[in-house]
Parts: sequence; C-alpha cells; structure tokens
Amino acid sequence: MPYPVPLERMLAPDPDTVVKRALTADLVFVQGWLQARAPHTRSSYRREAERLLLWSAGRGKDLGMLEAEDIVAYEAF
Repeated sequence: MPYPVPLERMLAPDPDTVVKRALTADLVFVQGWLQARAPHTRSSYRREAERLLLWSAGRGKDLGMLEAEDIVAYEAF
C-alpha cells in the first residue's frame, strides 16, 4: 500500500513474514469492524481507519504494535 487507496481496494501484502501476516490481519479486522457499524458511523470512521492502516503499514507496524509515542506521531500526521 504505497499510497492512499480506498479500504475496499487495499491489498494486504503476501504474508511471508510475521509483520506482513499481522498487517493482513489488521486489514481483515478493520474491514469487519467497519461493517459491524451503522452506515452513517461507518462512513465517518472509514477515512480514519484507512489513514491509520496506511500510516502504520508505512512504519512497518501492525495495529497491535503501536505504542503511545506512535499514537502521538499519528495525531501529528
């Protein structure tokens, strides 16, 4: 995911490493999490979910690896 794309077009990398498997799991989790929301809420959360996934993947971290300083950096982003 080298550049911003809509969530439904995001492709997880080939899961040949632990980090890539985690990123794949994050993508599946976020897609399911968004689908469980009401339509209005889903559209509100979607943009931030896309941005967070791309940002964390760019840092080589899955969502479970994010720490407090990562969240501060994301907020600055």
